Amino acid sequence: MKLQSSFLIIVLVLSSIVAIAQQPVDTINLEGVEIQGARINKDNKVVIEKSTMERMALPDIGSILRNVAGISGIRKGGASIDPVIRGYRFSQLNVMADDGQKVEGGCPNRMDPVASHLEPDDIESIEVIKGPYSLRYGPAFGGIIQLKTFKPKPYDKFEINSRLRTSVSSNPSGFGQYALISGGGKKLYFGISGSYKKYGDYKDGNGERVSSSFRKYNYSADLGYAPAKNHEIMISYHSNYGRDIMFPALPMDEKKDNTTLVAADYHIRDITPILKKLDFKVYNSDVYHEMDNSHRAAYSAIVPPYSGIMQAVSKVNASNTGGRMEMDLAKGAYEELGTYFRQFDPLHERENEIFTKLGYIDNQHLAKRIRAEVLMPIGLMDTTCPPSTQFAAYNKIISTKNLLIYPDFGHEGLPGVNDRIFKFMSDL
Repeated sequence: MKLQSSFLIIVLVLSSIVAIAQQPVDTINLEGVEIQGARINKDNKVVIEKSTMERMALPDIGSILRNVAGISGIRKGGASIDPVIRGYRFSQLNVMADDGQKVEGGCPNRMDPVASHLEPDDIESIEVIKGPYSLRYGPAFGGIIQLKTFKPKPYDKFEINSRLRTSVSSNPSGFGQYALISGGGKKLYFGISGSYKKYGDYKDGNGERVSSSFRKYNYSADLGYAPAKNHEIMISYHSNYGRDIMFPALPMDEKKDNTTLVAADYHIRDITPILKKLDFKVYNSDVYHEMDNSHRAAYSAIVPPYSGIMQAVSKVNASNTGGRMEMDLAKGAYEELGTYFRQFDPLHERENEIFTKLGYIDNQHLAKRIRAEVLMPIGLMDTTCPPSTQFAAYNKIISTKNLLIYPDFGHEGLPGVNDRIFKFMSDL
């Protein structure tokens, strides 16, 4: 009994020593943790520029889109990845080309989503709006994907330019080639391009071959004509051909795809101080889609548990013709003027006097006094401070000046502009 009591006392003493040893002998003060992140764009708009796409040796527009946060894709073969925005897909997305051109695919199994009918190297930028936040091109519950292709611009004097691109891939093994020739003058200008892609099967991690090869080639032509100042006519033609595109995830493969896209646009700018832009567009898309299972074993042999061969062929013609008109009113910039005249001069009897007085505080008349170096960002869709008024001031600055033009942005935060301003100020 005494032995047990002694043993119990020893255990209690040792436990107390261990407990004391585990108590902290000093206080450790941790430094504060700072978490930084980029501000989320309130309209969920993302723009993928040409410079970003050129760094990707990818054969498909869907592959490019999958690099954007919140966008994934459904891959059924080596090409034609179908984009998914936050879980929304197929008809829940509004995918189009060049400000509203619709393309209707021919396959019910989505072998040929809209993006597959355009050459990736012809794309100058991709604009993505996530969610149902824009009705500009019609309703879209999941989001909008706008594919903007190359369009020629006028030149002060006649010139010819070219662009060549070659990409090579090891898995899947293949290559792509692209060529663009553009040029013209002030009145007439053009762009002609062509491409060819050939990729083999994909090899998985075990070295096994997955049937996913394909061939594609493309021809495009754009012709612009400026009949008068601030007027432009643009005719566009795109043809895209796919051959023997394998889809291991589907019961059939795409044997042939012939796509023709034609569009005519008429643009008018700076019509009146209120009406800033007027655009007309008509378009037509024709898609011939042919699929079969000729590359499958069941096409020419009996594959258990079936008792006979299965030969499946489907040919689909899908066409879409439409048009749209769009105009921009810069009413936000001149709304106060209208309010003033309504209240104090409804017959505009003092109009000349009022505008003469406004001239004394017009920035364009003060711009010549600027002596410091200038960095000036301008959003061409700005209806609060119209670009015409900003250019009027910029053109009269006589000091060193630099211009940043954002064609698709209005009176809002401009992506990357803060970094550019910081660099500009640091270099002074």
